[in-house]
Amino acid sequence: MDKHSDQIHFQIQQRLTEELISSERRHRELVEALREVVFKLDAQLHLTYVNRAWFEHLGHPTDTLLNTPLTHFIYAEDRGQILEELQEIPSQGRHPAVRFCRQDGSQMWFELSWRPDPKGGGTGLLYNINQHKLLTLELEKAQEQLEQRVAERTTELTKANQELLIARDKAEAASKAKSNFLANMSHELRTPLNAIIGYSELLQEQAREEGLADNYVQDIGTILGAGEQLLQLIESVLDLSKINANTMTVSIHTLILTKLLDEVINTVTPMARANGNTLQVICQENIPQIDTDPLKLRQILLNILSNACKFTHNGDITLHVTYEQHDTLVFTVSDTGIGISADDQRKLFKDFVQIDNSSTRQYGGTGLGLTISQRLCHLLGGEIHVSSEPNKGTNFVISLPITKTEC
Repeated sequence: MDKHSDQIHFQIQQRLTEELISSERRHRELVEALREVVFKLDAQLHLTYVNRAWFEHLGHPTDTLLNTPLTHFIYAEDRGQILEELQEIPSQGRHPAVRFCRQDGSQMWFELSWRPDPKGGGTGLLYNINQHKLLTLELEKAQEQLEQRVAERTTELTKANQELLIARDKAEAASKAKSNFLANMSHELRTPLNAIIGYSELLQEQAREEGLADNYVQDIGTILGAGEQLLQLIESVLDLSKINANTMTVSIHTLILTKLLDEVINTVTPMARANGNTLQVICQENIPQIDTDPLKLRQILLNILSNACKFTHNGDITLHVTYEQHDTLVFTVSDTGIGISADDQRKLFKDFVQIDNSSTRQYGGTGLGLTISQRLCHLLGGEIHVSSEPNKGTNFVISLPITKTEC
């Protein structure tokens, strides 16, 4: 009996050992397949393991890294900071941004997630944020240049510029406490730009009231226009980034369509009149209420109608709303503007694309409005199509699903 029990015990132990080995192998395979860099440190902060992603991101052969201090691969100016961060991460849940040195001598930004081991050392995870960080630095550089232009035009903005620098410094400090880079950039970049725009509007109003020289007022207007243009670009880029990252949320509400259409038309009417255009809405009777995201539908219609107003001069713009079979609501925006060639239509919904360089110079814009409109349509379960001929106008057709609830 004892011999039989020993045999069973041995078989159980053997089975558990095999399963443990198999589980460890699967775990290692999963870790090796990750695109993020995974590493382990001993109590002296020396590397005891790195996955394949280390080589793919940084270029160092993984078989030469063991027993090497982690700080050996960290950018010299960041080493002191990262050693402090490793002590603070367990209690504060921080995810610092840190520069690593690649094999070819270049630098790469990562966000560090760290889990300490009670016995010393721990396990780390590095997320590649290099492109996001470089974009932030470029935007900060553009912001500094804009601040410099404001300071050169008037000493009255010195205090405002100092506040913006403080806001920028706070933004840089806050970015270390946020793991979601996109949400942080959205907040921290809007804040200083809104300050620039707000102070510019105030200065422009004061300049007019005090009867200052026209060129002074125009200079402030240039600052204001640049700030508004940069803010619009950032909003568009962030919207597109959220859509591409699948983080754009949809909030469905039942809405009365006529109210939303009135808001949209009131917004674009000044733009239409500025170019000598007539703008009308033709809405089919007894259209059901629509269950959709009202903010996103409003953004789609504003983008399409604004384009129609911008590219049409002394012409007609019409928004036609109809209800079709299969619970579909159709918005058709027609204009008598410059039109679009067949070749240009094929690239119309691509990111940052405008139909040609002359259009960019004459009409401005980021080239993101139609791209965002198409992506938002897809988020709402709809489609957007275009038909056009050069010098004969353009038709955009937006189809969205609805719930058949009579108004």
